[in-house]
Amino acid sequence: GGAGFEPIGDDSGNRFSATFKGNGHAISNLFINRASRSDTGLFGALQAGHRIEGLGLPDAYVSGNNWVGALVGSQYGAIAACYSTGQVAGAAGSRMTGGLVGFASGAIVAAYSTASVSGGRDIGGLAGRLSRSGSISASYAAGAVGQLATSGGLVGVRLPGSAVSASYWDTASSAQTTSAGGTGKTTAELQGPVAYGASGIYSGWNDVDVDGDGVTGVAADADDDAWAFGAPYQYPALKFAGFDAGAQLDAQPDIAPVFAAAEEDKVFRSDGAIEAFQIPAASGGNGAISYSASGLPMGLSFGAGNCATARAVCGAPSTDGVWTVTITATDGDPNTQASDQATLTFMITVATPTAAISATNPSSLSETNLDNATVTVALTKTTFASGVTTASFTLTTDAPGLSIDSVATVASGDASATLTLDYNGTDFDTARTLAVTVKAAAHMLQGDLTTGSVAVTPQAGVLVRPPGLTVHEDPTAGGATNANQGSYSVVLESQPPGDVTVTAASADGAVRVDTDATPLTRTLTFTTTSWETAQTVTVAAQQDDDAVDESVSVTHAVTGYPGVTTATTVTVAVDDDETAGILLDADPATTNVDEAGPLALDELSTSSNHSKSYTLRLSSEPTEDVTVTITSDDAAVAVGDTDGVTPGAQNTLTFTASNWATRQTVTLTAQQDGNSISERATVTNAAATASTSEYTGLTATIIAAVTDKDMPGFVFDADPTMPATDDAGPLGLKEDHATQASAGYTVRLAAQPTRDATVTITSANTAAVTVDDVDSVAPGVQNTLTFTTTTWNTRQTVTLTAQSDDNGYDETVTITHAAATTP
Repeated sequence: GGAGFEPIGDDSGNRFSATFKGNGHAISNLFINRASRSDTGLFGALQAGHRIEGLGLPDAYVSGNNWVGALVGSQYGAIAACYSTGQVAGAAGSRMTGGLVGFASGAIVAAYSTASVSGGRDIGGLAGRLSRSGSISASYAAGAVGQLATSGGLVGVRLPGSAVSASYWDTASSAQTTSAGGTGKTTAELQGPVAYGASGIYSGWNDVDVDGDGVTGVAADADDDAWAFGAPYQYPALKFAGFDAGAQLDAQPDIAPVFAAAEEDKVFRSDGAIEAFQIPAASGGNGAISYSASGLPMGLSFGAGNCATARAVCGAPSTDGVWTVTITATDGDPNTQASDQATLTFMITVATPTAAISATNPSSLSETNLDNATVTVALTKTTFASGVTTASFTLTTDAPGLSIDSVATVASGDASATLTLDYNGTDFDTARTLAVTVKAAAHMLQGDLTTGSVAVTPQAGVLVRPPGLTVHEDPTAGGATNANQGSYSVVLESQPPGDVTVTAASADGAVRVDTDATPLTRTLTFTTTSWETAQTVTVAAQQDDDAVDESVSVTHAVTGYPGVTTATTVTVAVDDDETAGILLDADPATTNVDEAGPLALDELSTSSNHSKSYTLRLSSEPTEDVTVTITSDDAAVAVGDTDGVTPGAQNTLTFTASNWATRQTVTLTAQQDGNSISERATVTNAAATASTSEYTGLTATIIAAVTDKDMPGFVFDADPTMPATDDAGPLGLKEDHATQASAGYTVRLAAQPTRDATVTITSANTAAVTVDDVDSVAPGVQNTLTFTTTTWNTRQTVTLTAQSDDNGYDETVTITHAAATTP
């Protein structure tokens, strides 16, 4: 019914209970397709205490539900020297599928599987699940394993207590990076050894009890020599009990080599050696890869025997044509099947195009007719390669300012092409020869292909280079020794009929011109033989008193050169070393010292410090008249007189190109005020000009420190009827109220306060004298006065009253006035 072979036994009380010896035979093409059956394999279940050995299952196809393996579905006994290839599949949602065993609860020794494995869960290249009593030793798996959460290259799931030793899985062919047991190895690591070896991954595989007789290792029991090793590109195969190891080795997957990349088509000239190039390497295959080439053009070679390196193509092609080149990579597999080779094919075209150029419009070229001139390129062999129908052109010349403006399209086989030139007017030094490079578009034709040339005759003219220089007034600027000097060269463009003189002239005395060692020589002479030799002109900045950077033109007059009377003007930029500024001196007596203060003033008009002067001048010669206006930012200091004519009326000074260095005097006067605060005034000296110049907006300031002579205090008058007398008493009081028991006096501040002040009046002996009233409203209640910054000098009245006592002597009582401010 299409279900295939029926498994022998199951795990429902019907396990296979015997020892099965395959005697090195193979059961090929085992087919089992029972998606609903558990315990699926050649043997459904193997009873504990029994074993299967020496049996191969090549090209098996086994499909079941749970506990699926090519050899055994559920294993409780021992398995030794068995293998499987082909495909093992568990149904969707199934459990425990392995390439050899589904569920392993016994020992597996010297076994392998290259079968691909898929299933629902718990899948492994050799065993799906390894139970607590299960073990795997000296075994490997190299089949593809499905990607599941519980999948592994060797074992899918492994329970505690189980053991895995000296067993491996192929990380590349399985596509698995992990396994519940075993060690992952690359294909090369698994295929490389050709014997057990004294060390390495297979060194212990000849020291296990394969035949189960209790005698362990090849040294004591030859039957335990279970493995055969082929070439270093093959996995180990079983030879136990007469296995055909050669058949197993031959049946292993044949891995074909593959080139890592393609090679682009090439186009080469046939008149020279090519630049050697390297063919991409091939990878994969079984064993070492060798290379060979066929179809190379004559003159080209391949490989390290002829070229500097392996896989290189070198030499010089000698024959034009189109060549199909094939590079073959062959691996080390002795079978030499088609799958053991890879080929890489590309085209090489060999051509020798040539060109000749000539001027056609006009027939001869000069600077005067060069722009938009056309040049004809005569072509031979314009069929460069299959499919290449156009050529590109590059102008190769040292002619300044010349380029190709446009190129006519050239079709395959055309005999000529027309180029239009573009010229930007840059002067030629000497006659030039034009050349053209012809290259096949998108290919590798190299080198100039020119067989002709076109001469360009320069027009008469004088070359002056560079057209601009920068010099400094200060020769030591930037740490140099001749920073005030610069030079340029002069040369003729074409041979003159006789001597030619070029005379340089400076338009401004700020720059001096010199052409040789003799000072102030300004004429150069060129002859019919020396016209190509450049001569030097030196310019030097001259010192001046202004602070203005200048731009000076140096012109050139030409004589003796037909059609040429002048040459390019050189612009010389002069960096001035003066700085525009206003210089102040707080001590006019020291005429050579610039000291900006401060000036010390005081309020007393009788003081020698009541008025002081300072001087003012400019630091450089101005380019136009400069007016300096002097202003004070505080009324405590007044700008007195600056013209010596009208005191206090003039606060401006004028400086011209003739008096800029002459000091002019400014007088400052301290102003009397009512407060007692010393002040500092900033006096600003602001420059202005009729138009914008180097002095426009410049300022300089000087500080005037004013010492105030008003002292804070009180002014009293014992006679309020005569408030102008400032009489401080004493007041005469009598205990007899009928006569003079009370008397008044006035009080004010001696200087203006900076904030409101409260004055409290107290009697030192209130039993004798009391302060009755100071506000004229509530007698005897108010004993404070308030003075503000505006009422400080207004007199306020205080009344005192003598008190009757029983003693018999006169008394003197002190009245105290205490001032306070907040803060």
